Amino acid sequence: MSECHAALREVGDASLRLLSVSVNGKPLPAIARILDSPEQGLLVSRVDLERWELIVPPEILALQHLGKVYYPLNHLEGLTYSIDGASQVLVLQAAPRQLVGSSIDLALSALSVPQEGVAGGFLNYDVLHQSRSDISNSTSGILEVAGFNQWGLMTTTLLARDGHAAYGDSRLVRLTSNLRHDDPAHLRTLTLGDTYSRAGAWGRSVLYGGVQWGTNFTTQPDFTTFPLPNIEGEATVPSSVEIYANDRQQAQNSVNAGPFSVSNIPVITGANDVRLIVRDVLGREQVVVSSFYASQQLLRSGLHDYTYEAGAIREDYSRASNEYGRGFLVANHDVGVSDSFTGGLRLEALAAQQTAGVSGAWLVHPGLGVVTGALAGSTAQAGEGGLASLGLEHRGRHLSFGASTTATTQDFRQLGLREETSPASWTTRANIGTRLPQGGAFGLGYADIVRRDDMDSRIVSANYSTRLSSDASLSLYASRELVSHESFVGISLSMSLGERTSVSVGHDSDGQGYRNRLQLQRNAPRGNGVGYRLSAEQSSEQRDGVSTDVSAEVAVRGDHGAYLLQAARYEGETGYRLNATGGVALLAGNMFVTRRIDDSFGIVKVGEYPDVTVYSENQRVATTNGNGVALIPDLRSFERNRLSFEQADIPLGARLDGRDATIVPGYRRGLLVDFKVKAADGALLTVIQPGGEPIPAGATIRHSGATQRFPVARRGEAWVTGLGADNQLTAQWGNHRCHFTARMPTNAGPMPRIGPLLCQESP
Repeated sequence: MSECHAALREVGDASLRLLSVSVNGKPLPAIARILDSPEQGLLVSRVDLERWELIVPPEILALQHLGKVYYPLNHLEGLTYSIDGASQVLVLQAAPRQLVGSSIDLALSALSVPQEGVAGGFLNYDVLHQSRSDISNSTSGILEVAGFNQWGLMTTTLLARDGHAAYGDSRLVRLTSNLRHDDPAHLRTLTLGDTYSRAGAWGRSVLYGGVQWGTNFTTQPDFTTFPLPNIEGEATVPSSVEIYANDRQQAQNSVNAGPFSVSNIPVITGANDVRLIVRDVLGREQVVVSSFYASQQLLRSGLHDYTYEAGAIREDYSRASNEYGRGFLVANHDVGVSDSFTGGLRLEALAAQQTAGVSGAWLVHPGLGVVTGALAGSTAQAGEGGLASLGLEHRGRHLSFGASTTATTQDFRQLGLREETSPASWTTRANIGTRLPQGGAFGLGYADIVRRDDMDSRIVSANYSTRLSSDASLSLYASRELVSHESFVGISLSMSLGERTSVSVGHDSDGQGYRNRLQLQRNAPRGNGVGYRLSAEQSSEQRDGVSTDVSAEVAVRGDHGAYLLQAARYEGETGYRLNATGGVALLAGNMFVTRRIDDSFGIVKVGEYPDVTVYSENQRVATTNGNGVALIPDLRSFERNRLSFEQADIPLGARLDGRDATIVPGYRRGLLVDFKVKAADGALLTVIQPGGEPIPAGATIRHSGATQRFPVARRGEAWVTGLGADNQLTAQWGNHRCHFTARMPTNAGPMPRIGPLLCQESP
């Protein structure tokens, strides 16, 4: 450092001044040591300039005085200053660009990492029995068995049929088996076994057995993959900033004087109007307005989304357990080249068949939307072929539209398309929709498929919906097939009759007949409860005349499962269906029979206290059993789940570290939450002196040899915890000290009383 200073020009004659400082009218608390040079004017150290939040240009003149470096204020562009001699204040006026300013990042908090739990498992069952008067009864069931530990989650699903399995299908079939390992810290997942391939921009998805490794953004639900808006502005003095997106306030922050930036403003997908209101201490406002288009087809600049897969295509799914066909390799990799362009590459390799292609998504303009495109080529036994596609998407607050078209040559082949099957020549889709006043909406659609091996299809459709009141809505829809000249029109009216109950009526017709429908439905609650559905339908066909069909179902949800009973009469035949679903959870030596486990679950332990109410997100979900344990079967994977219990349900003197816990379970994992509630082993002691008087209020009692003290109240009473069967205790007040023995009674109850106990003073 000294060598660096030696190279600087030395300040000549200069005097030291101690001054208060104010920047743009804001007084600063610290006194500054400032040099006053006849040649260079006022000289200030870098430490003071940084404390005043002024930007120090790298090319500014640096001077040395007594081994310290100073900078002349008159070399700072955009800065004016003066000294108020009466108050000895250095008054600085800086342009906003000369100030360091502020940076506000509205991105959500740091990514959450799921907590590691103990090994466990679960079992799900789904049993269906159905009967019709014209055919034999049939029963089938699906059984899912899963286990998890620190290495991952392994699941196997089996399908069982009774003796009426058709078409030579096996009576017991393995559906899928896989091992899944998540890496949320790096947003990745590895799957071994049966899974579905990722389609990418132009591919097809298939069920296969093998290995899949790639990004999995669902392991961090708060992570936003698409670009978010950033807005910059300037504040002359410290101000407040209100951030709005589509007239909805997203945040409010304070900024220092100078330039500021607000990044990662939360918006919905589609067109957004972003507005910043900057308000200073005098109430003056400036408004910064910007338009932004958010699309899930775009990746943030520099963000990668990839999947690499190898395996064999599953054959005869649900009919055979271990039939696998052609092997393949697939690589799919997308990257956010910039916030307005995302590019992708996909490679597929099968025996005697290879396919490769590129894709892209480009944000042309917020008012137009995102343009997508893809080009692919293949080589196979059928020959060489190609694919080209182009699309446009725009989702606005009042108007949305989109269109896409895909063309292929006859010999184009890709994963998921059988080698002997030719793809459609052209596939074109288009839609436009608008929001109407009073909550209405209107849309038009068009779909055109030109096939090589089958009849073409060309359909136009229209739909309209509106809200008649807060509880009623009306829908109209119509479509026409331009090739076969078939038309379809319909109308539907639905009305809410309460929180979970609704009624609907409808009518639709085509060239062959009509249908009239009436339905009354009450949905089952999220927790335990009952739901039902009653429906009646009258239909008329030109050949069969008029028929009336009725059906009814009752759904019951309980702690141990969910049950559905359906009965229907259709075309003169009567049938019924009974469906039962449920599960068994195993964790940390606990087993619970419960509803089906589709997501994560938790086992809550509240000491050994029974009948304690347990809450999830402040909603009552369970009650502890005789061992103080309760099951919560529907926690949200990779998200923060807040659990608590009712403190009033445990004894008054119980000791607890807390009654709230926030947990983040992994995918379909179980977590044990132990609230560490223990019996206080306390009692209300009444202690007296040898003369019969109670020891005075304000005295303290402690276990002999311990440091914790318990205060004595009136009448010599004190609540003392940590008591065993026999206890030696000491009481002290002023210069007095005495000893006594307390014996905990058998079956003491929740709040025992002991005494009076005679306290003998020490000799």
